[in-house]
Amino acid sequence: MNNYYMRVFSIAFFVNIGAGYVIIIFCFCIKRKIIKYGLSNK
Repeated sequence: MNNYYMRVFSIAFFVNIGAGYVIIIFCFCIKRKIIKYGLSNK
């Protein structure tokens, strides 16, 4: 395996993990906002 390909693969891998965490946190925040909004509406 070439060193260059290993570097590109690891970068893509970490970017994928980072994007996954951002999406999970984003969805979590949206759910909490919706729950707060729904509770304050009642």
